[in-house]
Amino acid sequence: MDHKAFVDHYAVPCAIVSVEVTADARRGNMCFVSGNQAFRDSVMDNFQDGMACDELFKGDANFQDLCVRSAIMGRQAHSYAYSDERDQWLELTFLPLVREREDLGLCLLMVEATDRPEPERMAAVSMDTAAAAVQASVTLLAADDLKESVNQVLSDIVDRSGGFSCVLILVDHELRQTRNYGEAFVRGAFGDTLLTAAITPYETTLNWQRMLGDNGELVVTSPEGFDAIEHYDPAWVSTLRMFGVSSMIICSLRQGSDVFGFLMLSNFDVGRLFEIKELMELMSFILSAEVSNHLLMAQLELMSTHDELTHLLNRHAMTRRIEEMTRDGDSVPFGIVSIDLNGLKETNDRYGHDAGDKFIVQAAQLLRKVFSVEGLYRIGGDEFMAIMLGVERSDFNESVGRLRAEAASEDVSLAIGAVFSDGSVDIEEAILQVDELMYADKAAFYEAHPDVRRR
Repeated sequence: MDHKAFVDHYAVPCAIVSVEVTADARRGNMCFVSGNQAFRDSVMDNFQDGMACDELFKGDANFQDLCVRSAIMGRQAHSYAYSDERDQWLELTFLPLVREREDLGLCLLMVEATDRPEPERMAAVSMDTAAAAVQASVTLLAADDLKESVNQVLSDIVDRSGGFSCVLILVDHELRQTRNYGEAFVRGAFGDTLLTAAITPYETTLNWQRMLGDNGELVVTSPEGFDAIEHYDPAWVSTLRMFGVSSMIICSLRQGSDVFGFLMLSNFDVGRLFEIKELMELMSFILSAEVSNHLLMAQLELMSTHDELTHLLNRHAMTRRIEEMTRDGDSVPFGIVSIDLNGLKETNDRYGHDAGDKFIVQAAQLLRKVFSVEGLYRIGGDEFMAIMLGVERSDFNESVGRLRAEAASEDVSLAIGAVFSDGSVDIEEAILQVDELMYADKAAFYEAHPDVRRR
Protein backbone atom coordinates (compact mmCIF):
# COMPACT_ATOMS: atom_id res chain seq x y z
CA MET A 1 0.00 0.00 0.00
CA ASP A 2 1.20 3.51 -0.81
CA HIS A 3 0.57 4.98 2.63
CA LYS A 4 1.14 8.60 1.66
CA ALA A 5 -1.19 8.38 -1.34
CA PHE A 6 -3.80 6.72 0.89
CA VAL A 7 -3.91 9.47 3.54
CA ASP A 8 -3.72 12.21 0.91
CA HIS A 9 -7.14 11.10 -0.33
CA TYR A 10 -8.68 12.40 2.91
CA ALA A 11 -9.62 16.04 3.42
CA VAL A 12 -9.70 15.75 7.23
CA PRO A 13 -6.49 15.52 9.30
CA CYS A 14 -5.45 11.87 9.33
CA ALA A 15 -2.43 9.59 9.69
CA ILE A 16 -1.66 5.90 9.56
CA VAL A 17 -0.46 4.46 12.88
CA SER A 18 1.57 1.27 13.17
CA VAL A 19 1.65 -0.90 16.31
CA GLU A 20 4.33 -3.56 16.74
CA VAL A 21 3.47 -6.94 18.25
CA THR A 22 6.46 -8.46 20.04
CA ALA A 23 7.27 -12.16 20.34
CA ASP A 24 5.63 -12.36 23.78
CA ALA A 25 2.41 -10.84 22.34
CA ARG A 26 2.98 -7.52 24.12
CA ARG A 27 2.49 -4.14 22.52
CA GLY A 28 5.62 -2.76 20.91
CA ASN A 29 6.53 0.60 19.42
CA MET A 30 3.85 2.85 17.96
CA CYS A 31 4.67 5.15 15.07
CA PHE A 32 2.98 7.53 12.65
CA VAL A 33 3.68 5.83 9.33
CA SER A 34 2.43 8.75 7.26
CA GLY A 35 0.22 11.79 7.71
CA ASN A 36 -1.55 14.05 5.22
CA GLN A 37 -1.04 17.79 4.90
CA ALA A 38 -4.14 18.59 6.94
CA PHE A 39 -2.70 16.52 9.81
CA ARG A 40 0.58 18.43 9.58
CA ASP A 41 -1.16 21.81 9.41
CA SER A 42 -3.69 21.41 12.20
CA VAL A 43 -2.35 18.70 14.50
CA MET A 44 1.45 18.69 14.43
CA ASP A 45 3.37 21.21 12.37
CA ASN A 46 6.74 19.46 12.89
CA PHE A 47 5.34 16.07 11.87
CA GLN A 48 7.61 13.60 10.07
CA ASP A 49 6.77 10.19 8.66
CA GLY A 50 8.00 7.48 11.01
CA MET A 51 7.73 9.69 14.10
CA ALA A 52 6.95 7.93 17.39
CA CYS A 53 3.38 8.48 18.57
CA ASP A 54 4.71 9.60 21.96
CA GLU A 55 5.92 12.77 20.26
CA LEU A 56 2.28 13.85 20.05
CA PHE A 57 0.50 11.71 22.67
CA LYS A 58 3.14 11.57 25.39
CA GLY A 59 2.55 8.46 27.55
CA ASP A 60 -1.19 8.61 26.86
CA ALA A 61 -2.44 5.15 27.88
CA ASN A 62 -5.89 5.87 26.48
CA PHE A 63 -4.49 6.66 23.03
CA GLN A 64 -2.28 3.59 23.14
CA ASP A 65 -5.18 1.31 24.07
CA LEU A 66 -7.31 2.71 21.26
CA CYS A 67 -4.50 2.10 18.76
CA VAL A 68 -4.17 -1.53 19.92
CA ARG A 69 -7.94 -2.02 19.75
CA SER A 70 -7.98 -0.85 16.14
CA ALA A 71 -4.61 -1.89 14.69
CA ILE A 72 -4.21 -5.25 16.46
CA MET A 73 -7.75 -6.30 17.42
CA GLY A 74 -9.27 -5.04 14.17
CA ARG A 75 -12.05 -2.94 15.73
CA GLN A 76 -13.22 0.58 15.15
CA ALA A 77 -12.58 2.91 18.08
CA HIS A 78 -13.61 6.40 19.00
CA SER A 79 -12.71 8.97 21.64
CA TYR A 80 -13.72 12.56 22.34
CA ALA A 81 -11.80 14.21 25.15
CA TYR A 82 -10.28 17.48 26.29
CA SER A 83 -6.59 18.15 25.59
CA ASP A 84 -4.82 20.27 28.21
CA GLU A 85 -1.83 20.89 26.00
CA ARG A 86 -3.89 22.12 23.06
CA ASP A 87 -6.75 23.62 25.12
CA GLN A 88 -9.16 21.95 22.70
CA TRP A 89 -11.52 18.99 22.52
CA LEU A 90 -10.16 16.27 20.25
CA GLU A 91 -12.31 13.72 18.45
CA LEU A 92 -10.21 10.71 17.54
CA THR A 93 -11.55 8.05 15.17
CA PHE A 94 -9.58 4.84 14.61
CA LEU A 95 -10.26 2.52 11.65
CA PRO A 96 -8.42 -0.83 11.35
CA LEU A 97 -6.43 -1.45 8.17
CA VAL A 98 -5.43 -4.76 6.59
CA ARG A 99 -2.32 -6.07 8.33
CA GLU A 100 0.65 -6.37 5.99
CA ARG A 101 2.75 -8.30 8.53
CA GLU A 102 1.91 -10.58 11.44
CA ASP A 103 4.10 -8.55 13.77
CA LEU A 104 2.71 -5.17 12.74
CA GLY A 105 -0.80 -3.80 12.89
CA LEU A 106 -2.07 -0.67 11.12
CA CYS A 107 -4.94 1.71 11.67
CA LEU A 108 -6.11 5.01 10.25
CA LEU A 109 -6.34 7.84 12.78
CA MET A 110 -8.61 10.78 11.95
CA VAL A 111 -8.48 13.86 14.18
CA GLU A 112 -10.90 16.76 14.51
CA ALA A 113 -10.46 19.57 17.05
CA THR A 114 -13.13 21.82 18.57
CA ASP A 115 -12.69 24.73 20.96
CA ARG A 116 -15.76 23.75 22.98
CA PRO A 117 -17.39 20.38 23.70
CA GLU A 118 -20.02 19.59 21.08
CA PRO A 119 -23.01 17.53 22.28
CA GLU A 120 -23.47 15.64 19.02
CA ARG A 121 -19.87 14.41 19.14
CA MET A 122 -20.19 13.50 22.82
CA ALA A 123 -23.36 11.58 22.04
CA ALA A 124 -21.70 9.35 19.42
CA VAL A 125 -21.67 6.34 21.76
CA SER A 126 -23.12 2.83 21.93
CA MET A 127 -26.80 2.28 22.68
CA ASP A 128 -26.02 0.88 26.15
CA THR A 129 -23.87 3.89 27.03
CA ALA A 130 -26.48 6.26 25.63
CA ALA A 131 -29.18 4.59 27.77
CA ALA A 132 -26.97 4.93 30.85
CA ALA A 133 -26.37 8.60 30.06
CA VAL A 134 -30.09 9.30 29.69
CA GLN A 135 -30.83 7.52 32.96
CA ALA A 136 -28.06 9.47 34.74
CA SER A 137 -29.28 12.80 33.34
CA VAL A 138 -32.87 12.13 34.45
CA THR A 139 -31.69 11.05 37.91
CA LEU A 140 -29.58 14.17 38.37
CA LEU A 141 -32.08 16.65 36.92
CA ALA A 142 -34.92 15.32 39.07
CA ALA A 143 -32.82 15.40 42.23
CA ASP A 144 -34.03 17.00 45.44
CA ASP A 145 -30.74 15.92 47.01
CA LEU A 146 -27.94 16.02 44.43
CA LYS A 147 -25.47 14.04 46.54
CA GLU A 148 -27.98 11.21 46.91
CA SER A 149 -28.60 11.25 43.15
CA VAL A 150 -24.86 11.25 42.43
CA ASN A 151 -24.57 8.11 44.58
CA GLN A 152 -27.34 6.51 42.49
CA VAL A 153 -25.41 7.32 39.30
CA LEU A 154 -22.20 5.90 40.77
CA SER A 155 -24.05 2.73 41.80
CA ASP A 156 -25.28 2.38 38.20
CA ILE A 157 -21.70 2.72 36.93
CA VAL A 158 -20.59 -0.04 39.35
CA ASP A 159 -23.46 -2.30 38.21
CA ARG A 160 -22.88 -1.72 34.50
CA SER A 161 -19.10 -2.14 34.71
CA GLY A 162 -18.95 -5.08 37.11
CA GLY A 163 -16.70 -2.88 39.22
CA PHE A 164 -15.98 -2.92 42.94
CA SER A 165 -16.12 0.81 43.67
CA CYS A 166 -16.77 4.18 42.06
CA VAL A 167 -16.10 7.48 43.80
CA LEU A 168 -16.48 11.14 42.88
CA ILE A 169 -13.85 13.33 44.52
CA LEU A 170 -14.02 17.13 44.52
CA VAL A 171 -10.90 19.29 44.74
CA ASP A 172 -10.65 22.80 46.18
CA HIS A 173 -7.37 24.18 44.86
CA GLU A 174 -7.68 27.42 46.82
CA LEU A 175 -7.99 25.62 50.17
CA ARG A 176 -5.85 22.67 48.99
CA GLN A 177 -8.53 20.26 50.17
CA THR A 178 -10.48 17.31 48.76
CA ARG A 179 -13.75 15.67 49.73
CA ASN A 180 -15.60 12.57 48.64
CA TYR A 181 -18.82 13.93 47.14
CA GLY A 182 -20.26 10.52 46.31
CA GLU A 183 -19.31 6.86 46.41
CA ALA A 184 -20.68 3.43 45.60
CA PHE A 185 -19.04 0.09 46.25
CA VAL A 186 -19.70 -3.61 46.48
CA ARG A 187 -19.68 -4.32 50.20
CA GLY A 188 -16.77 -6.50 51.17
CA ALA A 189 -14.89 -5.76 47.95
CA PHE A 190 -12.02 -4.18 49.87
CA GLY A 191 -12.70 -5.66 53.30
CA ASP A 192 -14.33 -3.56 55.98
CA THR A 193 -12.51 -0.36 54.99
CA LEU A 194 -13.69 1.64 52.00
CA LEU A 195 -10.64 2.14 49.81
CA THR A 196 -11.57 5.60 48.59
CA ALA A 197 -11.63 7.07 52.10
CA ALA A 198 -7.88 6.47 52.43
CA ILE A 199 -6.53 7.80 49.15
CA THR A 200 -7.80 11.30 48.62
CA PRO A 201 -5.38 13.82 50.15
CA TYR A 202 -4.94 16.93 48.03
CA GLU A 203 -1.36 16.02 47.07
CA THR A 204 -2.58 12.71 45.64
CA THR A 205 -5.04 14.46 43.33
CA LEU A 206 -2.23 16.69 42.06
CA ASN A 207 -0.36 13.53 41.12
CA TRP A 208 -3.51 12.25 39.41
CA GLN A 209 -3.56 15.34 37.20
CA ARG A 210 0.00 14.59 36.13
CA MET A 211 -0.83 10.93 35.51
CA LEU A 212 -4.00 11.67 33.56
CA GLY A 213 -1.98 13.62 31.05
CA ASP A 214 -3.24 15.55 28.12
CA ASN A 215 -6.73 14.08 27.74
CA GLY A 216 -7.71 13.96 31.43
CA GLU A 217 -8.09 10.18 31.62
CA LEU A 218 -6.06 7.32 33.11
CA VAL A 219 -6.70 3.65 32.34
CA VAL A 220 -4.80 0.88 34.15
CA THR A 221 -5.67 -2.77 33.52
CA SER A 222 -2.55 -4.77 34.47
CA PRO A 223 0.24 -5.01 37.06
CA GLU A 224 2.56 -3.48 34.48
CA GLY A 225 0.22 -0.51 34.27
CA PHE A 226 0.54 0.10 37.99
CA ASP A 227 4.30 -0.27 37.71
CA ALA A 228 4.30 2.44 35.03
CA ILE A 229 2.57 5.02 37.26
CA GLU A 230 4.24 4.11 40.56
CA HIS A 231 6.89 6.83 40.30
CA TYR A 232 4.17 9.52 40.37
CA ASP A 233 2.92 8.51 43.81
CA PRO A 234 4.50 5.37 45.34
CA ALA A 235 2.48 5.52 48.57
CA TRP A 236 -0.83 5.72 46.71
CA VAL A 237 0.03 2.83 44.36
CA SER A 238 1.15 0.81 47.39
CA THR A 239 -2.28 1.42 48.96
CA LEU A 240 -4.01 0.26 45.78
CA ARG A 241 -2.02 -2.96 45.79
CA MET A 242 -2.70 -3.50 49.49
CA PHE A 243 -6.45 -3.37 48.80
CA GLY A 244 -6.18 -5.65 45.78
CA VAL A 245 -7.00 -3.07 43.10
CA SER A 246 -6.27 -4.74 39.77
CA SER A 247 -7.78 -2.21 37.35
CA MET A 248 -9.02 1.35 37.42
CA ILE A 249 -10.17 4.25 35.30
CA ILE A 250 -9.86 7.85 36.51
CA CYS A 251 -11.49 10.71 34.57
CA SER A 252 -11.19 14.37 35.45
CA LEU A 253 -14.21 16.61 36.07
CA ARG A 254 -13.87 20.05 34.51
CA GLN A 255 -15.45 23.44 34.62
CA GLY A 256 -14.16 24.92 31.41
CA SER A 257 -10.46 24.07 31.42
CA ASP A 258 -10.22 23.90 35.22
CA VAL A 259 -10.13 20.50 36.92
CA PHE A 260 -12.37 20.49 40.01
CA GLY A 261 -12.75 16.78 40.63
CA PHE A 262 -12.23 13.18 39.58
CA LEU A 263 -14.37 10.12 38.86
CA MET A 264 -12.61 6.87 39.78
CA LEU A 265 -13.77 3.32 39.00
CA SER A 266 -11.86 0.29 40.27
CA ASN A 267 -11.78 -3.45 39.53
CA PHE A 268 -14.14 -3.41 36.56
CA ASP A 269 -14.60 -6.06 33.87
CA VAL A 270 -11.47 -5.47 31.78
CA GLY A 271 -12.85 -7.69 29.04
CA ARG A 272 -15.29 -4.85 28.30
CA LEU A 273 -12.65 -2.14 28.63
CA PHE A 274 -13.63 0.05 25.72
CA GLU A 275 -17.35 -0.09 26.47
CA ILE A 276 -16.67 0.82 30.12
CA LYS A 277 -14.17 3.52 29.20
CA GLU A 278 -16.78 5.06 26.91
CA LEU A 279 -19.27 4.95 29.79
CA MET A 280 -16.82 6.65 32.17
CA GLU A 281 -15.96 9.37 29.66
CA LEU A 282 -19.59 10.30 29.11
CA MET A 283 -20.55 10.00 32.78
CA SER A 284 -17.66 12.25 33.82
CA PHE A 285 -18.89 14.85 31.32
CA ILE A 286 -22.49 14.66 32.61
CA LEU A 287 -21.40 14.76 36.26
CA SER A 288 -19.07 17.68 35.55
CA ALA A 289 -21.96 19.72 34.19
CA GLU A 290 -24.45 18.89 36.95
CA VAL A 291 -22.08 19.04 39.93
CA SER A 292 -20.28 22.21 38.80
CA ASN A 293 -23.64 23.94 38.29
CA HIS A 294 -24.77 22.82 41.75
CA LEU A 295 -21.52 24.06 43.32
CA LEU A 296 -21.84 27.39 41.52
CA MET A 297 -25.41 27.87 42.75
CA ALA A 298 -24.35 26.91 46.28
CA GLN A 299 -21.51 29.44 46.09
CA LEU A 300 -23.89 32.17 44.88
CA GLU A 301 -26.31 31.30 47.69
CA LEU A 302 -23.44 31.48 50.17
CA MET A 303 -22.33 34.85 48.82
CA SER A 304 -25.88 36.22 49.01
CA THR A 305 -26.41 35.18 52.63
CA HIS A 306 -22.95 35.35 54.23
CA ASP A 307 -20.58 38.16 55.09
CA GLU A 308 -17.28 37.83 53.24
CA LEU A 309 -15.07 39.15 56.06
CA THR A 310 -16.46 37.29 59.08
CA HIS A 311 -18.31 34.44 57.29
CA LEU A 312 -21.32 35.12 59.49
CA LEU A 313 -24.80 35.43 58.05
CA ASN A 314 -25.45 38.89 56.60
CA ARG A 315 -28.27 41.46 56.73
CA HIS A 316 -30.01 39.84 53.75
CA ALA A 317 -30.16 36.52 55.62
CA MET A 318 -31.47 38.23 58.75
CA THR A 319 -34.17 40.05 56.78
CA ARG A 320 -35.23 36.74 55.26
CA ARG A 321 -35.37 35.14 58.73
CA ILE A 322 -37.44 37.99 60.16
CA GLU A 323 -39.84 37.77 57.22
CA GLU A 324 -40.27 34.04 57.90
CA MET A 325 -40.96 34.70 61.60
CA THR A 326 -43.49 37.43 60.74
CA ARG A 327 -45.20 35.35 58.04
CA ASP A 328 -45.43 32.21 60.18
CA GLY A 329 -46.83 34.19 63.10
CA ASP A 330 -44.94 32.04 65.60
CA SER A 331 -45.48 32.94 69.25
CA VAL A 332 -42.48 31.01 70.52
CA PRO A 333 -40.24 32.83 73.01
CA PHE A 334 -37.17 34.46 71.53
CA GLY A 335 -34.29 36.68 72.56
CA ILE A 336 -32.58 39.26 70.40
CA VAL A 337 -29.25 40.99 70.99
CA SER A 338 -27.92 44.03 69.14
CA ILE A 339 -24.13 44.45 69.28
CA ASP A 340 -21.95 47.31 68.08
CA LEU A 341 -18.19 47.74 68.42
CA ASN A 342 -16.92 50.67 70.45
CA GLY A 343 -13.81 52.40 69.12
CA LEU A 344 -13.68 51.03 65.56
CA LYS A 345 -13.13 54.51 64.09
CA GLU A 346 -10.31 55.08 66.54
CA THR A 347 -8.67 51.82 65.41
CA ASN A 348 -9.11 52.64 61.72
CA ASP A 349 -7.72 56.18 62.11
CA ARG A 350 -4.71 55.16 64.19
CA TYR A 351 -3.72 51.81 62.70
CA GLY A 352 -5.47 51.57 59.34
CA HIS A 353 -8.42 49.67 57.97
CA ASP A 354 -6.61 46.31 58.00
CA ALA A 355 -6.39 46.63 61.78
CA GLY A 356 -10.07 47.62 61.81
CA ASP A 357 -10.95 44.48 59.85
CA LYS A 358 -9.02 42.37 62.34
CA PHE A 359 -10.96 44.04 65.14
CA ILE A 360 -14.25 43.11 63.44
CA VAL A 361 -13.10 39.50 62.89
CA GLN A 362 -12.01 39.27 66.56
CA ALA A 363 -15.46 40.44 67.64
CA ALA A 364 -17.12 37.89 65.35
CA GLN A 365 -15.02 35.10 66.84
CA LEU A 366 -16.03 36.24 70.31
CA LEU A 367 -19.72 36.17 69.37
CA ARG A 368 -19.34 32.61 68.05
CA LYS A 369 -18.30 31.51 71.53
CA VAL A 370 -21.66 32.61 72.91
CA PHE A 371 -24.27 32.30 70.14
CA SER A 372 -25.12 29.69 67.56
CA VAL A 373 -23.89 30.71 64.10
CA GLU A 374 -27.35 29.89 62.68
CA GLY A 375 -28.72 32.92 64.49
CA LEU A 376 -25.74 35.26 64.30
CA TYR A 377 -25.58 38.08 61.73
CA ARG A 378 -23.23 40.87 60.71
CA ILE A 379 -25.65 43.54 59.53
CA GLY A 380 -23.29 46.49 59.02
CA GLY A 381 -19.69 47.63 59.32
CA ASP A 382 -19.39 47.04 63.06
CA GLU A 383 -22.98 46.01 63.79
CA PHE A 384 -24.07 42.51 64.71
CA MET A 385 -27.35 40.90 65.68
CA ALA A 386 -28.06 37.61 67.47
CA ILE A 387 -31.49 35.94 67.43
CA MET A 388 -32.19 33.06 69.82
CA LEU A 389 -35.42 31.16 69.13
CA GLY A 390 -37.31 28.98 71.60
CA VAL A 391 -35.06 30.05 74.45
CA GLU A 392 -35.96 30.42 78.14
CA ARG A 393 -35.56 33.86 79.71
CA SER A 394 -32.97 32.57 82.19
CA ASP A 395 -30.89 30.96 79.44
CA PHE A 396 -31.09 34.13 77.34
CA ASN A 397 -29.97 36.32 80.22
CA GLU A 398 -27.13 33.89 80.92
CA SER A 399 -25.95 34.18 77.31
CA VAL A 400 -26.00 37.99 77.43
CA GLY A 401 -24.06 37.91 80.69
CA ARG A 402 -21.53 35.54 79.17
CA LEU A 403 -21.14 37.86 76.18
CA ARG A 404 -20.25 40.76 78.46
CA ALA A 405 -17.80 38.59 80.41
CA GLU A 406 -16.09 37.28 77.24
CA ALA A 407 -15.78 40.83 75.85
CA ALA A 408 -14.21 42.05 79.12
CA SER A 409 -11.76 39.15 79.23
CA GLU A 410 -10.60 39.80 75.64
CA ASP A 411 -10.56 43.60 76.11
CA VAL A 412 -13.13 44.10 73.36
CA SER A 413 -15.53 46.98 74.03
CA LEU A 414 -19.07 46.24 72.87
CA ALA A 415 -22.28 48.27 73.04
CA ILE A 416 -25.02 45.75 73.80
CA GLY A 417 -28.80 45.87 73.78
CA ALA A 418 -30.85 42.80 74.71
CA VAL A 419 -34.59 42.09 74.64
CA PHE A 420 -36.42 38.90 75.55
CA SER A 421 -39.94 38.20 74.33
CA ASP A 422 -42.23 35.47 75.59
CA GLY A 423 -44.15 35.80 72.32
CA SER A 424 -46.24 38.81 73.28
CA VAL A 425 -43.85 41.21 71.44
CA ASP A 426 -43.29 40.56 67.76
CA ILE A 427 -39.83 40.46 66.21
CA GLU A 428 -40.06 43.86 64.48
CA GLU A 429 -41.03 45.66 67.69
CA ALA A 430 -38.28 43.79 69.56
CA ILE A 431 -35.69 45.01 67.02
CA LEU A 432 -36.71 48.63 67.60
CA GLN A 433 -36.41 48.16 71.35
CA VAL A 434 -33.08 46.36 71.20
CA ASP A 435 -31.52 49.03 68.97
CA GLU A 436 -32.57 51.78 71.37
CA LEU A 437 -30.92 49.88 74.24
CA MET A 438 -27.74 49.30 72.25
CA TYR A 439 -27.43 52.99 71.26
CA ALA A 440 -28.01 54.02 74.88
CA ASP A 441 -25.20 51.66 75.93
CA LYS A 442 -22.93 53.09 73.22
CA ALA A 443 -23.69 56.68 74.30
CA ALA A 444 -22.80 55.76 77.87
CA PHE A 445 -19.45 54.35 76.71
CA TYR A 446 -18.44 57.48 74.80
CA GLU A 447 -19.57 59.68 77.65
CA ALA A 448 -17.27 57.71 79.93
CA HIS A 449 -14.45 57.76 77.33
CA PRO A 450 -14.48 61.23 75.73
CA ASP A 451 -10.96 60.70 74.33
CA VAL A 452 -12.18 57.91 72.01
CA ARG A 453 -13.41 59.24 68.67
CA ARG A 454 -16.84 58.07 67.62
CA ARG A 455 -17.49 56.59 64.23
